[in-house]
Amino acid sequence: MIADQRNKQEQEERRKRQEEHDTYVAENKAKSYDHLIAIINRARLAKVNNLVDFYPVTLDSIKQHSKLLKEAWDMLSDYEHEMTQEDKDKCFEYITNTQEELNEWFNKYKGYQADRRSDFETRIRNRLDENQERLRKANDALNRVRANMAKLEYDISSAWSDDFKDRAKGWLSEAELRARDIEEGIEKIEVWIREDKARLR
Repeated sequence: MIADQRNKQEQEERRKRQEEHDTYVAENKAKSYDHLIAIINRARLAKVNNLVDFYPVTLDSIKQHSKLLKEAWDMLSDYEHEMTQEDKDKCFEYITNTQEELNEWFNKYKGYQADRRSDFETRIRNRLDENQERLRKANDALNRVRANMAKLEYDISSAWSDDFKDRAKGWLSEAELRARDIEEGIEKIEVWIREDKARLR
């Protein structure tokens, strides 16, 4: 009889311990699952497919997605001791996949930015070439006007008639105005060339 009582008592204690263990495991599984959901929800916010379109994205939005993903990693680190191995593995896999997508997206963004920079540089180089050609033509025109001015000055100094001398002075005034206009144009072109060269640095 005493052995039966002791046996029943031991069975009751085992049953209680098993219940406590089962309750503990169930509570931990529930807590682990809650952490899993919270972590995956945070990582889901960082997923690239949450973006409307790739091209209007800025570096700030990339940083924001990276920050959200880091928060998910931090949450996993903070709660890992309260999680089952299975839930930790799921979180790790989800965050890692999201990180790979974000890295791929960032690389595409960098490529897009590099293409834009390349297009920009091509436009600047083309404009530089055009402005250098304009500068060459303007300098040629200025040289022709100056040569004409020198000829007119010679004609004025060696003119035999006052009528011709007066007409030549009028032509010289026009040539001087034309030379000033060309010089102003040359100055503008030289400024544009300097600005474009600075943009390429």
